[in-house]
This record gives sequence, structure tokens and C-alpha cells, in this order.
Amino acid sequence: MIDSTPSVNQYFQNTLWVPGHFHTYMALGVMLFVIGAVYHILPYLTGIVSDERIAKRALTFILIGGYGFVLSFLSQGALGNPRRYTYALRNLDWIAWLGVFFAGMAAYGTLLIFNDIGLKLVRIILSP
Repeated sequence: MIDSTPSVNQYFQNTLWVPGHFHTYMALGVMLFVIGAVYHILPYLTGIVSDERIAKRALTFILIGGYGFVLSFLSQGALGNPRRYTYALRNLDWIAWLGVFFAGMAAYGTLLIFNDIGLKLVRIILSP
């Protein structure tokens, strides 16, 4: 709704709001859908059931980290921090470092999932 309002969007157009908006849909929309589909289809294709505890832990890290990461972009954009600058304006670099922390959380959750799926696929490939 915010992005479709021209009178508001003119202020957000060249700020960090734009990458925040993009990462909301790609990282927290499309990628979660793909990971969930793989987790759902993998047992049907391989017969190996995934560990639900790992999946829940990974999802927790991905959601908290992903939304924290995206909110760091959106909050800086709402405060007028432009994109494509090598430094943050208005002393907003602490929000960027907070975003790095949350991105690390999301990356850890993603690595948990890839490790779980990867180990299962390696077992299938190496089994006689």
C-alpha cells in the first residue's frame, strides 16, 4: 500500500526502502516458499523424513533474522538514508550493523536447512 501511493513513494524512491521492499518479497516470500516446498517434497522423492526439530529451529532463525534484516533496510529508508552510498547518513550506521547481525541469524538458519538436506542427499547418493 505504501509503495503504490505516488505522494509517499516519491520520498522513498532512492532510499534503502527499495532494497528493503525487494528483500521482503524475495527473502521472506519466495525463498521461504522454495525451502518449504523442498522440505515437503523431499520425503516423497527419497523416503527420508527430515528432522522436525532442525526445521523448526532453522525457521525460527530465518524468520527472526530475516525480518530484522529487512526492518533495518526499511527503517533506514523511512529515515531518508539513500541507497548506493558507501556510508550511512545521519549516523544511521548502527542500524546497518544491527541488520548485519540479523542477516547472520538468517544465514545460520539457512545453513541448518542446507546441512540437513545436504546430509540426507549425500546419504542417498552414497548408499548402495
